[in-house]
Parts: sequence; structure tokens; C-alpha cells
Amino acid sequence: MINTNYLHFIFFLIYLGAYFLAPSYPDKNYISILFIVLFIEILLEIISRKILNKNNRLLSIGNLFLLGFLIVYLQAPLDFILGYNVNVDWFYDLSILCPSISFSMICFSMFLMGYSKKNKRANITFSNNLNIKKFEHISFFICLSYVMFFLFVLLEGFDFFIGGYGAAGDGTTISNTSSLRFFNYLTLCLHIVVIMIVWNVYHSNNNIRMTFVRYIKIYPPIFLILFFSIIILWLTAGGRMISISLFLFFLCGYIVLVKYDMKLVIFLFLIVGGGYFFTILKNIGGLLATNLESADILTSIQIGSEILDSYAYNTSFLIPTRELSFSIYVNNLLYSFWNEGGLFYGLPLIFIFFRSIPGFSLLISSLFNVDIKDFSVPYIAQVIDNSPFGLGNSCIGEILVSIGFVGTIIFIYLFGVLFRKLDDIFSDKTYNLFLFILLFLYFSESFMIPRFSLFTPFSDSIMIYIIMSCSLKFKTNKSKC
Repeated sequence: MINTNYLHFIFFLIYLGAYFLAPSYPDKNYISILFIVLFIEILLEIISRKILNKNNRLLSIGNLFLLGFLIVYLQAPLDFILGYNVNVDWFYDLSILCPSISFSMICFSMFLMGYSKKNKRANITFSNNLNIKKFEHISFFICLSYVMFFLFVLLEGFDFFIGGYGAAGDGTTISNTSSLRFFNYLTLCLHIVVIMIVWNVYHSNNNIRMTFVRYIKIYPPIFLILFFSIIILWLTAGGRMISISLFLFFLCGYIVLVKYDMKLVIFLFLIVGGGYFFTILKNIGGLLATNLESADILTSIQIGSEILDSYAYNTSFLIPTRELSFSIYVNNLLYSFWNEGGLFYGLPLIFIFFRSIPGFSLLISSLFNVDIKDFSVPYIAQVIDNSPFGLGNSCIGEILVSIGFVGTIIFIYLFGVLFRKLDDIFSDKTYNLFLFILLFLYFSESFMIPRFSLFTPFSDSIMIYIIMSCSLKFKTNKSKC
């Protein structure tokens, strides 16, 4: 029987050896050998999954994360060695390109090692699902969602939804601090409502065959109107990642209830087609807010499509995800910073965890006279680069500048173990509320996590778990009265 843990450990040692032998210049032969080894590892992983009939789901947190990982960290270097017209400025510093690529492959192998680890299934049985507490107060959180939405619109203005999310040119900013807070509360409430409703149905005794239409009907119409209106409005605003995340969050509930998976052809079509669609939307966000303030949506779509077409000449072997692959810039920037001795001794990760506590940022600011934003890795990257706008983030770069090389390898392995445990929920029942919440948060962000943070969904899950647990406690105390 194939032991994939040993298999990936061997590849880890190969990448580690290559890392210490990495040249300080962009050696195409060196990079080509690394990609050949990577291709062999991926091929063996696919074969082993088929042989062992293990985790063959396409729609899984692990697969979406790995796909995003390959695009963000390795597509641009692959374009580079294949001879496409790659702007080498996107590599930040050519002297660290080779070690940075080998480090990314080390993390890739360690994640697969953790993901291949077989989880022990807890022997938890219930005579019936009546032992599981169901959530009430769903209407309260729906009303709260509407309140947060209207407060956000009141502060930002409805013009925000005409390209306002990309007004700074990077497509990632909400300028007003107060409106950003209301936006975060809005998404928090939307997440809570979806999880509560799916949890109740998930543990019900109703054996009705769940179709997608029936899945939609489990939600109150007034909630669906708000939820999908926000998805559409954020698309027109230019905030495509928000819309993708919300849609995947909603889809996760359906997958959990139906055990749904996707055919390979459809999966690839969505990746390629989605890449084109959302790249156009990003262009629209910037066009409406800056160059074409008087333009209508159709004109902006046409021009956004023309900008995308301008990418097409000999620039990448995979045009739809080319724009996403530019995120290698911030990863290499952070690697270069760490390589020159930069380290924050875990502070960025600590602050990510504690930001789930309401008022924590204000407390720290007043006690120590510091701004938590100064320890945010995306902000740090922006300062290092002296950039007028945000550059985004890198999930491995964030850990690297926080706790160093060895710490990054350990955490990537642990997240591989966690993602495997969460993906098992798609096929096995869980009675653990916190794992159930983690499943939704990580699935909705899985494809984009490589260019964001591995820790933010965990931090958000803590806050949601506290609120939902309090809701159950309130219900219990009320029933006793």
C-alpha cells in the first residue's frame, strides 16, 4: 500500500536540498528541474488518490487551496521558463527568485504531507438527532444584517456600488473606517444566518431528498434578497473577491447537505471562465471609479474586455489566471524582507487572532500607543514597497515574516491536517459546531487564501462560534424560565 506521507516527505527533502543550493540569479535550468520534480509529485499524488480511493472530491478545501497556491506562487515562474513575455518586475528581486520558488515548493509538499495524514474518526453516535440543539433567533440576525447594510450605505453612499470598491486603483479598499466596521458586521451576520439554517437542517430528522431549489427554499426570502443583492452590488463595485467568497459560502451549505461534487469538465470550465469574468470585473471596478466616471456599465464591460484581450499575446500559458499570478510580487517582497533579517516574532499572527475580540484594537492602541494596522502584513508590504496602494498578502509570506522558516513549514503542515479534517465533513457527519463553522469559512476563502491569510478565517470562526454558542445558551436559559 502506498504511504503518501513518506512520499511527500521525500519530495520535501528534495526541495529542501534544492533550496540550500539555490543560485542568486534567475537560473532557468534550476527552475525547470524544480518544476519537473513538482510535476512528478502532483502526478503521484493523483495516482495514489485513485489507487487508495481517498479524497477524490474535486470540490474540496484542499483542492481549491492547492489550485490557488499553484497559480499564485508558481504560474508566473512557469511562464518565465516557458519563454512567455513575463515582466520580470513582478518577481520583485531576481536575486531571490530561485530560493523563493523552492521555498514555495517546500510549503506545497508539506501541506500535502499534512493533508495526506489520515484522521481518526471519533466514535460518536446518537440514537437520534434530537440530542443536537437547534438554533433560534435567526430572524434577529437577518434584521441585524439589514441594519448593518443600511448603515454602510448611509456612510459610503450608494455610489460606492458603481466601482467604489476599486476607487483606489487596487480594488481592495473601503476608505471609511466606520463603514468598514459595519461591512464586517454585515458579513458576520450573513455568515451566522447561513450556518444556523444549514446546521438545523443538517441535524434534522427530515429525510427529504435535497435539490438545489429545495436548498434555496430553506432560507427566508427576505434573507435571500439581501444576500444575493450584496453579491451583485459588490460585483458592480469592483469587489469581486467578496462576491466569490459569499457565493462559495452559500454553496458550501448545499454541498454539506447533498454531499454534492462536481465533474472535472465543469470544474475546469468554471476556473477558466471565472478567471476571464472576474478579471473583466476588476477592470470595470477601476474604470467606473476613475477613468470613466460618466460611463455606463455596458461601456465599462466592453472596455474591461478589451483590456483583458490585450493580455493575450504571448504573456501566459493560462491567460484567465494571469492577473492572479501577479500576487507572486508580494510573496517575493516578504521573502526578501525575511531573507534580509526581517522578523516580527509572531506579532502579526497574534493580532489576527485577537482581532476577533470586539474592542481589542482600541484597547491595545490606548494601552501601548500603537496602531494594530502597523503589524498587519499587507500594510507592512505596502510600507516596504513604498506603494501608494495595497499590494495584498501572501499566506506563506505572512507566516515567514512572523515566525520564520521552520515555523512556516510547521504551520503549513498543520493546516494540511486541518483542511483534510474539514473536507471529511463533506462525506461524514460532524457534531462539532466549531469544525462546522471552520468548514464554511475556509471553503469560502480556500481558492484565494494563498494571496490572503491562512489565519483570518480561523479568527473569524472564533467570533462566530462565540456568538452562536451564546445564542444556544440564551435559548436554554429562556426555556428554563
